[in-house]
Amino acid sequence: MNYINDMDKLAANQKIVPLDADASPIIIRMRNGSMPPPSEGLPRVTDADIEIVANYINNPLYWSVPEVKCDNATVDFDRLYEAVASDLAGEDEDDQPFLRYVSLANRVSAGVCTNTTMDIDRQGLTKMLNMLSIRAQVELPLPVDREQTLFRIDLRDFDDDVGRNAGAPGRFHDRLGAVGLIQAIGLSLVGAQKGEDPPQA
Repeated sequence: MNYINDMDKLAANQKIVPLDADASPIIIRMRNGSMPPPSEGLPRVTDADIEIVANYINNPLYWSVPEVKCDNATVDFDRLYEAVASDLAGEDEDDQPFLRYVSLANRVSAGVCTNTTMDIDRQGLTKMLNMLSIRAQVELPLPVDREQTLFRIDLRDFDDDVGRNAGAPGRFHDRLGAVGLIQAIGLSLVGAQKGEDPPQA
């Protein structure tokens, strides 16, 4: 193989899979020690060098990725609060004080496609909740809207001390409020579905 340094030719000959190093034959063979062939007497490729090649394969900057057209609907605060109020109205009154909502609407406004690349943000939300929780097992946030940009969480699923005082915020609530990467809205909106004015943005 005389094109080892030609990534385009490697891809054309299915030696590598663009954006998927783990599925690329050249990476698989280097990792299992069959490339270069032991019979050639060459030293085995180091793990560090393999990772350099793998990172190159996985980097979208090196490949022509088809442009994905986003058809995102604009999410304003009124629509956001309406969605929260509507969802709260369908929940038991005793459960409402424990519910919180996390919105990824800011990512929609930034141009992230809800039907493709936003999966990364959704996974990040789940990971963030897992890191903030003190529970060994974490419940997944529940999508409220069809586009899956608004999620509902129940504080009782994440915090051992939240239920001791009839909906009083616990440590998880405090940690969630300290995260500035997303917008968390919740308890104050319970009044919105009871006929009170929603909080002003």
